[in-house]
Amino acid sequence: MLQLFYLTTAKRRQVNS
Repeated sequence: MLQLFYLTTAKRRQVNS
């Protein structure tokens, strides 16, 4: 389930950029 959390963080990071 760690991958899911990482995916969400990466997606949110992209939006922040």
